[in-house]
Amino acid sequence: MLSEPVLSNLSPDFGTPPEEQNH
Repeated sequence: MLSEPVLSNLSPDFGTPPEEQNH
């Protein structure tokens, strides 16, 4: 869950699929 908000800050497109979030 911590990685979700962090990714949202790094990439403006928080609606990206989990595959990209994993990278």
